[in-house]
Amino acid sequence: MLRDLIIMRLLAVERFIEGLGLILAALVVWRWDGMKGDFASLWSKDLPLLQQIAEQFGWDLQHSVVARWIIDATDVTASTLFGIGALMILYGLLRWLEGVGLWLAKRWGEYLAVVLTSVFLPWEILELTHHVTAIKVLLLLVNIAAIIWLVWTKYLFGARGGKAAFEAKRASVSILEVEKSAVAQ
Repeated sequence: MLRDLIIMRLLAVERFIEGLGLILAALVVWRWDGMKGDFASLWSKDLPLLQQIAEQFGWDLQHSVVARWIIDATDVTASTLFGIGALMILYGLLRWLEGVGLWLAKRWGEYLAVVLTSVFLPWEILELTHHVTAIKVLLLLVNIAAIIWLVWTKYLFGARGGKAAFEAKRASVSILEVEKSAVAQ
């Protein structure tokens, strides 16, 4: 039980950090609306200089993915940025709520962790089809392991007998621990 609590608290800390990162990123997205005009003029003014530097490395900056992202980012409307920021904050708050549930070892936190982590697995797999990196693979494996561990050890979604089997196991383990402690003394 202590090992499970430690693992859940580690997951909770990761969720707290992720939630904070999402909220901070949302603030940057909202701030971007005021900065994108300045950035667009700076980009167009400095593009020739940056292009010369990039050419030294054999990179055509003007036709690169980075240039396309920058141009697209300067064309985004204020309402779109507001919506993106609001969704990021909402998801960040959900991650914090998940972290609280995991930290307190609440069953609803475990369910929320499995659902929120599972929702983005298809996107993570799609990302790997475009460009494989060690970090992407590691994050995908950690998320899959967390889902499997939570569902299997916490008997979620009816696995291994569901909540009734989980409660029976926990009660039997508790009684066994008390008996072992009594015999040891």
